Amino acid sequence: MAGRLVSFVRDHPIVGQSVPHDLQFLARKGVALTNLTYDTFDLASILLPELNDYTLVAVARHLGVPFDVHHRALADALASKDVFLACATRPSS
Repeated sequence: MAGRLVSFVRDHPIVGQSVPHDLQFLARKGVALTNLTYDTFDLASILLPELNDYTLVAVARHLGVPFDVHHRALADALASKDVFLACATRPSS
């Protein structure tokens, strides 16, 4: 499975919430990825300083990103993508 993951990801950027945690987990399993990363936690903490909570659920809620199923891999990945896109297209103030 590790080979399939590396083949799928290739050299594409990785987007997620708290990406270092996931990359550390993969590295412990023998999959060391050095791709460029975009961490929605970090982006939200910079772009949304008014928030008190930077969990994926809280950031998604604040940005109006639908996120009904929590702590499931696919749902979290899709919500992270949508939060990233919302942050990337957010008008600057």
